[in-house]
Amino acid sequence: MVDEQRILTKIDELDAYLEELRAVAPENFKEYERIEKKRSCERLLQIYIECVIDICKVLVSGMRLGLPSDENDLFLKLHKRGVVSGTMWRVLRQMRGFRNILIHEIGAGPAGLAAAHDLVRQGMRPILLEKGKMVGGLARQLFQVPFRPYPQEDSSEQWISNRFGDRLYRTFFKTYTEKVWGIPCSEKWKK
Repeated sequence: MVDEQRILTKIDELDAYLEELRAVAPENFKEYERIEKKRSCERLLQIYIECVIDICKVLVSGMRLGLPSDENDLFLKLHKRGVVSGTMWRVLRQMRGFRNILIHEIGAGPAGLAAAHDLVRQGMRPILLEKGKMVGGLARQLFQVPFRPYPQEDSSEQWISNRFGDRLYRTFFKTYTEKVWGIPCSEKWKK
């Protein structure tokens, strides 16, 4: 049974967040770039999106649609049951992705590369921004890897090994990627 009161409470929260956002919304991009404006707008968007996700969780639980494996699965369950349209399903996924961008600074280190790989598998086209001169994040500090041209690469295993070496791949990337993202590193990329 869906907890209607909880959903109504969440909708009231959404209205309040939207009013707050309207109150702090900048007139132009230059005004948005002021750190206090940027932070307040981004934080309100983040909690607004999390409130929408909470409503989805209440619906899935109340309708007994099963335990979702992640937030995207949560949205998919609602879509398959006809609660949200295909368009809304895509919007929810994009909102979740936007929320993740707001709360995570993802560079081109091991976690960022694994996250980007997962997004590519979902049909998205992520852009990784690395503030350093080279990719690898903190993992670059563990081993010095000489530059060399890379051969044909058609899996994460080959891509990572070519850039960071087999030792780092085996000790960190392989287990991390397979455990956290559930992606076999040896799996061939779809082209």
